[in-house]
Amino acid sequence: MVGKSGEGYLLLVGIHREDDLADVEKLATKIANLRLFNDVAGKINLSILEVMESRPASILAISNFTVYGDVAKNRRPSFVDSAPFERGKELFDLLL
Repeated sequence: MVGKSGEGYLLLVGIHREDDLADVEKLATKIANLRLFNDVAGKINLSILEVMESRPASILAISNFTVYGDVAKNRRPSFVDSAPFERGKELFDLLL
């Protein structure tokens, strides 16, 4: 089966064990205001907020603790830098 999404972002979100509400707020602001879309002149100059004003766009966010997988020492990743499940879920939900 093949899926398709429209214009927007696919985010793989890893929550670090030291992340807090201020980090989530900063990330949400950064995501919303990144200028990654073309304007009418073809320049990459629009944020997703600006795109959403004129055409459909979306953000698909996936919680992914493996973003913090460390394989520097072994072949089995260590995830000690990832937030514990409950804290990670809480901050991910706040990001959404």
